[in-house]
Amino acid sequence: MWEESFKTHHDSKPNGPSSIGVDINFLNFENVYGIPEHADAFSLRSTHDTDPYRLYNLDIFEYDIKNPMALYGAVPYMLAHNEHATVGFFWLNAAEAWIDVLNDKLNTQNNWFTAQNFISTITNFFGTKTNNENSEVPQVTTHWMFETGIFDGFFFMGPTPNDIFKQYTVITGTTPLPP
Repeated sequence: MWEESFKTHHDSKPNGPSSIGVDINFLNFENVYGIPEHADAFSLRSTHDTDPYRLYNLDIFEYDIKNPMALYGAVPYMLAHNEHATVGFFWLNAAEAWIDVLNDKLNTQNNWFTAQNFISTITNFFGTKTNNENSEVPQVTTHWMFETGIFDGFFFMGPTPNDIFKQYTVITGTTPLPP
């Protein structure tokens, strides 16, 4: 049932499909950056109702501008930044991936949980002040889908961009300088 064939290659998939996915929401942030390398804007745009960003190592000679298709490197690393804090997420997985990005607002009224209290607690931890009168909080919702693998994710809590990159290099290492 889960078998695939392409020309002379046959993949039996004895354990069935093995894709994995997760949703990561960046509450109180309006922009996210990262998941290199794409011929697109620095701030990742919303892919709602379009193709998601693709992570896959390949070399395309004539690539399209403002396209979520992959180029060269593929690093499943994303960060969000505002005037009060910077946070990041890294998924250690080398498989082909697709990432949907949606910029929207979280309506804190009529939610099944007390979203305003939750958001106030988290954002105040990072020194961000929230307006309790406001019923909408900016957020970027991301949906990460990998072809295979396990969830080996790392959350970086900053609070500054320098802290994020230091935390990231603890996980991945640094690039050695030539002698």
